[in-house]
Amino acid sequence: MKILRRTNIGHVAVDCKNPRKIDRGHIDEVEADVAWARIEEAVKDRDMDDVKEAVQQYIKACPELTYLDLERGLRNCDIGLFLIAMEAPNMVPTLTLMDLQGNLDKKYKVNYRFSSKPLRPSEREFWPKSDDENLARLAEAGEVVDRGLTKCSNCNELGHIAKKCPQEKREHERVVITCFNCGEQGHRTRDCEYIPTNKIKFNG
Repeated sequence: MKILRRTNIGHVAVDCKNPRKIDRGHIDEVEADVAWARIEEAVKDRDMDDVKEAVQQYIKACPELTYLDLERGLRNCDIGLFLIAMEAPNMVPTLTLMDLQGNLDKKYKVNYRFSSKPLRPSEREFWPKSDDENLARLAEAGEVVDRGLTKCSNCNELGHIAKKCPQEKREHERVVITCFNCGEQGHRTRDCEYIPTNKIKFNG
């Protein structure tokens, strides 16, 4: 998925609320029924890479499609592919979730699965409790994309670098390097010149 930036006067990128323009020119252009058949075949082969490629072809053929529409279609046809909308609590600030129409800052992350049940115990906490809850989440779901914004190492805010930060420069705690060989600070063990006496060998 390639993303094109929209150019609008009056605000900066970090404050932009407009949908992103998505360029799907690199995706093969096929009829919707052909792409759907490819999805079915890829699911039978349990090939998730082919599944995602075929899904992108279907999305390109149906530009108004939403994740909610796609999930309903997959379940109605009993294909065996499920779009699961899960919570993404550890999302880093430079990334966001975007839906198929380019809307950013969605609440849930879309996951492609061959089962509607969590495979790992660690997933249960973030898994929807029912099919209806999953469908409701999909209306507010998207896939991970880069915001395309820099993060300031001084104030940790997006949209500028430390050199141009409007806030007062902060002193960050420096990591002190300590040698494990001699216990002195300022150099690493590999650079240490100290030789313990119990390691000195004498000839004779």
